[in-house]
Amino acid sequence: MVVFSNIDKNANGCVKEFMRCDKKTNAPLIKNVYHYDAEGRMLQKVIYKWCNKNAWVGIQKFEYTYDLNGNPQCPTVTVWNEKSKEWCSEHNK
Repeated sequence: MVVFSNIDKNANGCVKEFMRCDKKTNAPLIKNVYHYDAEGRMLQKVIYKWCNKNAWVGIQKFEYTYDLNGNPQCPTVTVWNEKSKEWCSEHNK
């Protein structure tokens, strides 16, 4: 497996992407995308898989929040619902 990465920084924070590809064919397999705020705190992690239709399809999303003191709170976890084409909680799959 080969990993490719990209980091896009701006005044509001940054987005880091890590894409894993097949070592022999370079075919994309999995992509993780991390969103950070300007203070470097992770806001979101999204995991995608490569679909044979030449598109990334969501698998799972973690959303992070912080209290007024900057302490992390329990993340919200959602999964991609293929039928409804939207993120939903595990209970609403």
